[in-house]
Amino acid sequence: VQAAIRAQEMQKEQETRAAARKEIEFAMLPAWEANIKRREFEEAANKVREAQLEAEREVSQIITRTAVLRDTICKMRLQFQTTGEPPLRFLTPGFTIYFGKTRNMSSVSNSLRFPDKYIVPPTAPDYTAFSYIYLEYIKNIYGWSKSAPPGNTTKIITLIVMKASTIDIDVNNEPNPIRTFAQDNLFSSGLCMFWDRFAPNTAGGAWSTQGLLNNGNGCLTTHLSDIGVFVDGRAPGMLSVNSATSYYLDEIVDVGTNLSQMGIMGLILVIGTIVGMFGYIRDELTRANQRASKKKDFFYLGGDGVTSPVSVEDPIAYGKLRNKGAFLALTFWRVLA
Repeated sequence: VQAAIRAQEMQKEQETRAAARKEIEFAMLPAWEANIKRREFEEAANKVREAQLEAEREVSQIITRTAVLRDTICKMRLQFQTTGEPPLRFLTPGFTIYFGKTRNMSSVSNSLRFPDKYIVPPTAPDYTAFSYIYLEYIKNIYGWSKSAPPGNTTKIITLIVMKASTIDIDVNNEPNPIRTFAQDNLFSSGLCMFWDRFAPNTAGGAWSTQGLLNNGNGCLTTHLSDIGVFVDGRAPGMLSVNSATSYYLDEIVDVGTNLSQMGIMGLILVIGTIVGMFGYIRDELTRANQRASKKKDFFYLGGDGVTSPVSVEDPIAYGKLRNKGAFLALTFWRVLA
């Protein structure tokens, strides 16, 4: 695992150095020529990336077509199997495949634990049972993808659950998770992932952790597909904080570059405090006048409060509705007066 990590880091370092050398070459050229050379370099790099994506896309399509053909053959054979019949097993250079029928999906393999909805009584009719196709991979068929953690310790399985008639059951967003790799005691470095064929910006998919969890006794999953457990040998990132105050100032506030933002925030706080205090004082004066019976008579004008004043104390500047700036300024002034 560590060797794979070092190889990956060396490759990234080489790519960074190559890009830096190119930038030095461009800096030594006149500006107009540097722009032309940089554009040509980027176009060539894009062509290389497109060619790589196309090659990966072809590999992914071959894997998908092979899987469809494999599943079709297995389903045809499952039509002639009974529930009590032992599962069929075939060993290939890349995987071992099992397929059959069962009333208890947890009995398919000692690495699987299903919730009760995937178990029917032993005396239930055959048509209530489940058909399945289960694969244990010997090799990582998605080894060309860089989305998995670096390392050589990998286990991958595929499980397709069907009705007895071989109609697929959509196992997705299960409220009670299914446990895979239940026979393994996974350490914290064990990373449970599934192959997402529809991952965006990829040639044909990528490994994803969505919907899976390593709880120490295998992988809990809410959906079924190609599921793998990887040993993540990458060192965790360490956050060093001398004090809470220094971390806040250095990382969150970033005093060196955010002085203008700090000034604006301070001004907003000061204005808000002043306006709040002014409103509080006005409210207290109004209450005091009411207690002393000094409140002015309230005269209604019969307006609707939208286009004309309701009373003589209505502060809205209705006469300035067509001039937004004057309307806001005069209304604000009357409120403060």
